[in-house]
Amino acid sequence: MSSYTIWAVAVGQHADEFGLGEASVRTAMPVSIRPSFPRFLNLHDQAECAIVLTSQVQEQQEVYIALRSCDSRTVVQADSAAYQLSLPGFGRRELRFSLRAVAVGEAKLQIAVASGTYADGVEVCLPVLTPATTESMAVYGHLDGDGCVAQPVSPPAGAFPEYGGLEVSTNSTAIYCLTDAFLYLYRYPFQCTEQLASRVMAVAALRDLLQAFMQGEKGGDVNMPTPEHVEESMQRALLELQRRQKDNGGWGWWSASQETSPYVSLHTAHALARALKKGYVLEDKVVTKMTQYLQEVLPHEISQFTSPQTRSALLALSANVLWRLGKKQPACRVAESMLDSLAGSVSVEAMGWAVMPLLELNKDRAEQLLAELDSRASQTAELAEFVADYKWDGQTVMLYSHTRANAVILEALIEARPQHPLIPKVVKSIQKQQGRGGCWNNTQENAHVLLALDSYFQAFEKETPDFIADLFVGKTFAGQQTWKGRTTDTVVLKVPMKALQEMKESPTITVDKKGVGRLYYRLGMDYCIPGNIVA
Repeated sequence: MSSYTIWAVAVGQHADEFGLGEASVRTAMPVSIRPSFPRFLNLHDQAECAIVLTSQVQEQQEVYIALRSCDSRTVVQADSAAYQLSLPGFGRRELRFSLRAVAVGEAKLQIAVASGTYADGVEVCLPVLTPATTESMAVYGHLDGDGCVAQPVSPPAGAFPEYGGLEVSTNSTAIYCLTDAFLYLYRYPFQCTEQLASRVMAVAALRDLLQAFMQGEKGGDVNMPTPEHVEESMQRALLELQRRQKDNGGWGWWSASQETSPYVSLHTAHALARALKKGYVLEDKVVTKMTQYLQEVLPHEISQFTSPQTRSALLALSANVLWRLGKKQPACRVAESMLDSLAGSVSVEAMGWAVMPLLELNKDRAEQLLAELDSRASQTAELAEFVADYKWDGQTVMLYSHTRANAVILEALIEARPQHPLIPKVVKSIQKQQGRGGCWNNTQENAHVLLALDSYFQAFEKETPDFIADLFVGKTFAGQQTWKGRTTDTVVLKVPMKALQEMKESPTITVDKKGVGRLYYRLGMDYCIPGNIVA
């Protein structure tokens, strides 16, 4: 049934000769259909649908209704394709029928009604979606040198063949492109002491790593500054940090700051210690005053803070910096004293900083810290992370960052236990926190992440990849991938669930590697079984 409004305008030869008229016209089909369908169905849903038949004639009629699918493949099935019923004059009848969703996609149903010379038809589009609740499982690992891994795979009993399947991912690095994080620090417009120190850390950490990835087969990143410009910026930052050192050997937030800040002083001393290790030259008096500050002045400044977590983190960081400056005995004593005096209040970040100062001279104590870190890890099959807990003044004094804490612990695990199974998981967890712009939340987060990933690169990926990986599904060869040179690309092979279910025996997925470099793999399966669908 439709309504129309008609307007008519008449104009004569003279200006005062005109008129306007309006009329309404209503039209109606002798027999019409009005469907009532759900907005969508989930896979394997069964729904009761209805159409309302309306008669605009006086006589009772026998009407015939037919349903058909216009899809290239069957998406929904009706319990019947044809119906017959009596429709009273000027009356309505409701017809109900069942539909079952048998595949994912958009179903197109045509419904037609006929009675003698009268007829009507309608087409309905009905989306069929994947089930609201699905499940995934995955196995992660890596291969060094020549080797292979074989993983039996069995699709879950009753899994829907239309959804999910096996996915095998391989790549040659756990380190994604770090160019944006480096540029964030290199081009950072502000010049507080912490930000300058973070830039020094970034250049010291990534000078070798970025060059390895940028000088690959694709010709590098045109947005990167030249090595000469990076070196000039590094020298300017080092000179400015040395100039800002206070008489007591520490640093304040700004060049004009009168008082030293314990955390800023430690962060700056840490950056300068990293620069020394990379071969940069500092004035002797700067290093001497810095060392004296760490050993004599800093302990008194730390005592003003009320939070034991804050004090433990500052003391642990000072021990770590002393260790990097080659002061191993004093570093070990500071770490031991911190653990003895603040037992039960040591944050996981402080544990990460304290591991290396203890490892050489008090191995038992270091192993205790590593065991405690293991127990504090929150992990899944893919990711692992640690959460530090700073109270009271810790958030502002330490500039606490969850990502920074994970980076600190990652570097400690790499230096102390290179084969620790949590290391690749923590790397992935840190990279999950990377923002859309390719960097992390602030300058110190970026600096510590770059330090940790540089340690990972030096420990596990220093060899340029040059290997071949063959993949087998059961006894069937599924593909070969050649890795030559540095790249962050990932190769993915997918096997549909239906293909897995049609195999006579549950297959074994085999990844066979030959050549130099590290291969990372992920064997994952997505699936849905009837019990997972929410009614």
